[in-house]
Parts: sequence; C-alpha cells; structure tokens
Amino acid sequence: MLLLLFILSTIYASEGILYPLAGTLIDENGKPIENASILIDSLNIGTTTDTSGYFNIMLEAGSYDITFYHIGHENSKIKLTAPTKEIIKLILETRPIKTDELVITSN
Repeated sequence: MLLLLFILSTIYASEGILYPLAGTLIDENGKPIENASILIDSLNIGTTTDTSGYFNIMLEAGSYDITFYHIGHENSKIKLTAPTKEIIKLILETRPIKTDELVITSN
C-alpha cells in the first residue's frame, strides 16, 4: 500500500512541471521583430516579443503547434516539443501591405 502511494505521488508530482520555450524573431535582414505575437494554438495562450525580438513562454512537456504573427510579415506555424534545449531563431518574411485607399485626417 505504501509503495502504491509513493508511485502515485511521484506520477502526480511530475505533472504540471513547466519548461521554458524561448527564441528570437528576426526579419530577412537580421533585425529583431518587436511586438510579434506567439500563439500556442491548442492551449489558446501566447506571448509577445520584446524590443530585441526575444520571447519566452512556459509550457508543460508535450508537442505544440505554435503560430507567429506580425503585421507586415508572413505568418509562420511550426511544431515544437517541450522540453527543448534549443533556442528558436525564426525568420519572418516581409509581406507588403497593399491597400486600395489611404485616408489621412488632421485636426
């Protein structure tokens, strides 16, 4: 009985451990992409990049589809597994913004 309790408590204790998933987003010229959105699709949680394009999010062990968004850049979706010792370095390609009309107002 005591052994069973020890095994169950060990299994329970291993659940909920969070691992860092970190990386940097840059453009084609190697410049950091600030304020990009990173979304963990299955969990509906996310984060944003800082001024140097760096992001960090804590996840339980598992495999995740992660989508990266930023205005003026192509969206990118990759599959990653946590935990990982790798630091992600992802290049988002520039996407021209096309508009038919531009309205400027002034006071």
